[in-house]
Amino acid sequence: MNKTINIALVSHVDWTSHGGVQKHTLALGEALKKLGVSVTYISPTPQKTDPPQPHIQIGQLIRVPTPNGSWGSISRTIKTPNQIRDIITKNKFDLLHFQELIAPSISWQIIKVSSVPNLATFHTGWNKDAPQENLQPLINQIGQNLKPYLTASIAVSPTAAQTNRQIIQPPLHIIPNAVDLSLFTARHPKPKHIDSNKLNLLFIGRFEERKGLPHLLQALKYLPSNLKTQINLNIIGSGPQIQLVKKQIKELNNKPTINLLGYVSDSQKAAYLQHSDLFIAPSTGGESFGIVLIESLAAGTPVIAGNNDGYSYLLRHYPYKDGIVDVTNHHLFAQIITHLATHPRLRRQLSRWGKTFANQYSADKIALKHLNLYQKILSNYQPLIYSPPRSPHNIGFYKTQSKPKKILLLHGQKGGALRFKSIITYLSRDYQVIAPDLPGYGNSPTNQPHTTDHYTNILKHWISDQKLSNFSIIGLSMGGIIAIKLLKKLKFQPEKLILLATPVSHKHLTLNTKQNLIKFLTHPYLLKYPQIYQGIDRIIKSDRLMTTLYQLIQPNIIDPKTLAYEIDQWRQQPSRVMAETAHDLLQTDLTQEPPNNVPTIYLYTPKDNYVNMKQTIPAIKAILPNTRFVSLNLDKHVPQGEISLQLVKQLTKSIKL
Repeated sequence: MNKTINIALVSHVDWTSHGGVQKHTLALGEALKKLGVSVTYISPTPQKTDPPQPHIQIGQLIRVPTPNGSWGSISRTIKTPNQIRDIITKNKFDLLHFQELIAPSISWQIIKVSSVPNLATFHTGWNKDAPQENLQPLINQIGQNLKPYLTASIAVSPTAAQTNRQIIQPPLHIIPNAVDLSLFTARHPKPKHIDSNKLNLLFIGRFEERKGLPHLLQALKYLPSNLKTQINLNIIGSGPQIQLVKKQIKELNNKPTINLLGYVSDSQKAAYLQHSDLFIAPSTGGESFGIVLIESLAAGTPVIAGNNDGYSYLLRHYPYKDGIVDVTNHHLFAQIITHLATHPRLRRQLSRWGKTFANQYSADKIALKHLNLYQKILSNYQPLIYSPPRSPHNIGFYKTQSKPKKILLLHGQKGGALRFKSIITYLSRDYQVIAPDLPGYGNSPTNQPHTTDHYTNILKHWISDQKLSNFSIIGLSMGGIIAIKLLKKLKFQPEKLILLATPVSHKHLTLNTKQNLIKFLTHPYLLKYPQIYQGIDRIIKSDRLMTTLYQLIQPNIIDPKTLAYEIDQWRQQPSRVMAETAHDLLQTDLTQEPPNNVPTIYLYTPKDNYVNMKQTIPAIKAILPNTRFVSLNLDKHVPQGEISLQLVKQLTKSIKL
C-alpha cells in the first residue's frame, strides 16, 4: 500500500493528565509518524492546554470515578452528527482508531457517524473475580450499541479482552501498549532523594485503594529490624488516601526512611527509576497491562508486583516468580522484599533480563504492528460506494462489494439509506447490500411526488435499469409498505421479504399526539404553500425549538442521546418531503392487496408506540400468509433511535432462515 495512510487517534481522555491511555496514545502516534503515517489526535482537551499536535477538539471533559477504582473522564459534545461527520469528511481520514470505548464519551458519538473503518483498542481491565464483573450486564448494553460500528478490535492484554468481551468486535488482535523507552534507557543524573548508602525502593502511582500503597507500608513493618534502617523508600504520586498514607508513615517512625515526593516530571521519574534498587507496584486489581512495569524494567530496575491478572500476564516469564506476590499477605510481601534486598546478584540478573524484555514493547515495534493491521483492514475494507442520480427522475443509491447473494434495503420515512449504515455494514460481510435513497432523501431529487405509489414506480424502473434480480428485500417501516407494493410490480419473486415494524394501514397507526401534529402539518391547505415549509425547516435547524417540540409531542423520549439522534434525522430531508410522505401514509391501506406467498419475516416490538401490532399482525397474515413473526425485546417503534446489535443480528438471522 503506497498511499500515505491518514488516521485519527480518537481518545476521550484529558491530555493534561498522564495516565496509561495517554502515554500509549502519544507514544503510538509519534512512532506512527516516523513510519510515514499521517496522524491527527482527536480529544475533548482544550487547545490552550497544549495537547499533542495536530489536534482537533471535540466535546468537553467531566472527571468521574471509574469501575476499576481509579478516576477517569467522560466527555460529550453538543455538535450534531452532521457536524461531526463533516469533520471526518473534511480531514479525509482513512481510518479512525479509538482508544477505549467502555466509558461514555465523544467516541460513542463519533463512531456512529464514521464513514471509514473503525478500530478500537480496549485498555480497561480487572480480575475475573473482581466486584466490577457485576457491571457486565451494563457493558453488554454498551456492546449492543457499539459493536455494529466496529471493523476490528485490539485488546492490550487478555485481561482487557476478558473485561471488554461484550463490546469487542472480531477479529480481535492482542497488541500491547506502546512505550517510549528512550526516556528510560537514556542516562539521568542521580536524583536528590536517592541515598547511595541505602537500598532504594520506589513506588509510583495514585494514592487509591487499587494501587496498594498502604499494603506496601504495612509490609515494611515486618521487615527484619536491621534491614528497616537500610531502606530508603521514595514515593511519587498523591491521591485520596494521602491522610492514611501519612498516618502509616508516622507509625513507622522513620524506620525505614520514607520520602513523599508528590508528582514529578517525566525525566525525574525516569531518573528515580534508573537509580532505584527495586521498583514496587503493589496494585491489587484494575490493571490490564502495566506500562510503569515496562518503564522500570527498561530502566534496569527489578520489580515486585501485585498478582493481579494484568501484571501476572505481563510478567509471566519473569525469572523471579515470587516477585509477583499477593500484597494483601503482608508477611509474605515483606519476605519477598527482604529476599531481593539481600540478594544483589539476583537483582543484577533481573536488571539485565528486564532491559532485554522491555525492548519488545518499544513504541517503534508496537507502531509497526499497528501499521500492519491498518494496512490489512484497509486492503480488506469495502466502503459503501455511492452512485449519484443520473437524471432528475432517477435516484442515488449505495452499494457494497459484489457478492452472490444480494439484499435491497428500503429505508423508512426519516433519515434516508445512511441512517441504517450499521445494518448495511454488518450485512455486507455475507451479502451485497444495495440501499437507494428515495426521492427527496439524501442527494436524490426532491422535485417529484413523495408518495409510496410514486416511490414504488420509481424503484420498479430503477431495478430494471440496474438489471437487479434474485435478491431479498428488507423494508423498514415505510420501506416495508413500498416493498409490499413492489411485489406485484416485479417480473420475479424476491427470494425473501423482511419487514420491520411496517404498518399495513393508516387505521393501525396509534393515535398519539405526534399523529395529530402530523395531520396538522400535512393538511392539504399547507401543502400548497412551500414557503410554510421553509419556515418549518428553520425551526428544525434550532436545537432549542426542536427539543421543546419533542418534549411536547413525545415526552417518552427522555434520553438526551436518543433525542439528539431523532432531531438530527428530521434534518436529513426537507420538511415538505416529510409532510408529503406523512400525508400519503395517513391514507395508505394495503389490507385489500391480493395474497402473496413470498417467504416473509416480520420483525416487530409489542410495545411499538407508532403502530398497533394487535391490528397489524392479522392484516399481515391475510396478505402475506407465508409469514413468520419475530418479536424484538424493544420498547419503541424499531426504526426510532439508533440501531441496536440485537436488531442487526436478528435481521441477519432472518435472512438465513
